[in-house]
Amino acid sequence: MKKITCLIIIILFLLITGHVSAADDVHLIIKYKNDVTTQSVGDPSLNLRIVEVDKNEVKEKIKIIKKNKDVAYVEVDQKAYLHNSFINDPYFSTQSDVFNAINIKDEWSSFSDKNKDLIVAVVDTGIDLDHPDLKNQIILGRNILNPLIPPEDHQGHGTHIAGIIGATTNNKVGIASLPRNVKIMPIKVFEEETGNMSTVILGILYAVDHGADIINLSLGSVNGMKALEDAINYAQSKGVLVVAASGNDNEHFVTYPAKYESVLAVGATDTVTGGKAWFSNYGEEMDLSAPGTNIFSTLPGGKYGYESGTSMSAAIVSSTAAMLWKQYPFLTVSQLKNILFDSSSKSPLPYDSNQLLGNGQIDAGNANSFVNNHNRTYGYTAYDTANAISKLGWPILSEASLKVQEAEYTGKFTILASGELFPDSLAAAPLSSYLGSPILLAEQDKIFNSTLDELKRLGTTHVLIVGGPVAISPSIEKKLTDSGYNVIRIAGKDRYETAIKINRLLPVNNDEAFVVSGENFPDALSISAIAGIKKAPIIYTKSDRVPESVKEFIQNNSVEKMTVVGGKKVIEENIEEYLESFASIRRVAGINRYETSLEVLKEFPQQAEQIFFATGKRFPDALSGAALAAHNNQPLVLVNPSTITETTKYVLNVANNNGVKNYKILGGPGAIELQIAWEINKYIK
Repeated sequence: MKKITCLIIIILFLLITGHVSAADDVHLIIKYKNDVTTQSVGDPSLNLRIVEVDKNEVKEKIKIIKKNKDVAYVEVDQKAYLHNSFINDPYFSTQSDVFNAINIKDEWSSFSDKNKDLIVAVVDTGIDLDHPDLKNQIILGRNILNPLIPPEDHQGHGTHIAGIIGATTNNKVGIASLPRNVKIMPIKVFEEETGNMSTVILGILYAVDHGADIINLSLGSVNGMKALEDAINYAQSKGVLVVAASGNDNEHFVTYPAKYESVLAVGATDTVTGGKAWFSNYGEEMDLSAPGTNIFSTLPGGKYGYESGTSMSAAIVSSTAAMLWKQYPFLTVSQLKNILFDSSSKSPLPYDSNQLLGNGQIDAGNANSFVNNHNRTYGYTAYDTANAISKLGWPILSEASLKVQEAEYTGKFTILASGELFPDSLAAAPLSSYLGSPILLAEQDKIFNSTLDELKRLGTTHVLIVGGPVAISPSIEKKLTDSGYNVIRIAGKDRYETAIKINRLLPVNNDEAFVVSGENFPDALSISAIAGIKKAPIIYTKSDRVPESVKEFIQNNSVEKMTVVGGKKVIEENIEEYLESFASIRRVAGINRYETSLEVLKEFPQQAEQIFFATGKRFPDALSGAALAAHNNQPLVLVNPSTITETTKYVLNVANNNGVKNYKILGGPGAIELQIAWEINKYIK
């Protein structure tokens, strides 16, 4: 009841306020008490609402809101300003071609440093240990050639590589690098341009045993060695990413160790044109390419200069990997490699060269977006997410027929439900499945332009509004009618009657029904996709008694089986006893919404190659997602948005064992956190 009261107050408040131009609007932030349920912005646990008021009515509206006993506090929103990033390294401009080529704008300089101990080992000619742009990043390394003296660089190659990977940024000295505060481990294995692979092997082993996360090998040999392969495999077994250059011979050949499957093999592109660098090796074993001509970086003696080669390309890949891993430390090596690979840019490399320079040129900007958006369908708001789900599941909308009371309608149907009052909407999944229709969302008195655009894209002729005027106002109904849509409202005097009215539109010969709480909604989310697949009615009941309208429906319809979804605290035992006089009864329940979701999947197993995941804490995503899952005859799993529970692990293991190869997360990082999304990715690849 508190939920309804709270939302009615908000609706009345917005109606009083009206809509004025943005210039005259002031935002109020309303915080509700913890025991009040509302459709909040951001994390549902915050219980926040943001509303707009006319600037001349702010004081009056605050007084009205403060009188609401459910409100903890209300305050006026404040202006915020960007602290524009500014790179003060004097040679930063000389790096612009490289940063432009790998599609990373200056926002990389403000990435958070969540992995403060990330170590990149530079197995090379050593490093200028006193270089002003490197000395604060260097940690204890090793001179494999002579362990009694420091790994000082006399040749210059290692210092140049180290600067690309991790020069100190914003220190008013020299150049900038992609990762912030990366630790560089110098491991000297060459004195000049050539050396022995045995020292390289020892350098790799030292790096792994002393905590390196990434090993950069801007070196190689035309011949493989079992000992080298063993060292690479050892690094892989310890969760270390190994990046290696492919060679500068302009040959159809990839050198070792880049040639090994577990190594990220890097070729070179022309920094300006994006085509293959004239010197770069190429071949089927290549994974990625990166700019490799005229790369500006550090040199011994505190100096700077340009160098070209696949060595520099490999360093750019190592640097990009370090940038991502510092920002997203929960990624595995395999995931990081796949992200770099799958987000690479294939343009402007010609098709034939692209096939021999890996999957394309590294794209740091795309890689960062890939982490945030991989296998997700979502929009800026819950309403935009519903539209995105509609686009995903309904490239076209098919015609259907529906009889409402004595009238029969034929056309393309779309269901419009409340994104704030969920009881009406949650019963709509079977109707959505029956009509082959998506479920779009609206606020009580506002339908967004993006939703109107989606109705138009679908070619909708009939809009079914689910719920009464408290859910979706008559003003929206009029707006849709004026826009040429045939609008049909399906509503009862309460959520129980609305659900019954929806059920009466379904085929009368259905012999199964699902009984859920009309007061506690997560269980309805758990069963909605299954109900949609079976086109079986969802019946709401109170926790301790069956409403009269529900009794009448049960008595007048020959339902043979009823599944009560939820525990006995949600639906008491006496409800089962009443229902048993009409049908065979079973109960499906867990100790919480996630376990109930699991028990539903166990009770109603489905063979599918794809699973949909939605948060169990916010209803709109799962509401539209249930329609999508039913439309595709695929399961919808509710997950905790901030932790992988044992229940979710069980579901993922079963999915993996059953050969599920695809998944889709419904909702953005605010709905299901990035780390959880990538935990799911570990199981379903």
